[in-house]
Amino acid sequence: MCCGQKRSALQGTATAPVTLPVRETTPAILPVSTTPRRSPPPVLLSRRAVNLRYLQSPPIRALGPITGRPYEFTASHPVQPVDPRDAPGLLRTGLFGRTT
Repeated sequence: MCCGQKRSALQGTATAPVTLPVRETTPAILPVSTTPRRSPPPVLLSRRAVNLRYLQSPPIRALGPITGRPYEFTASHPVQPVDPRDAPGLLRTGLFGRTT
């Protein structure tokens, strides 16, 4: 069967759309370089931000598992506002705790 015949044979078949389940991914935890960086933009949320406390001392940048937004935590700034959609994934790492 040549290419043209294969194409015409495929035209008669239809495939059902595939729906993939949406699942929360693990946040990416990255070390923060010692080079001075611009502060991340403020959290602009339509929902109420959740304040998380970083429980370690080395500075890190955590990417929110849902929004992909970077959050920078340091020993001098251990509490940061986090999108409420990202908070559960970050808390599961054991590196963060909720503030009251």
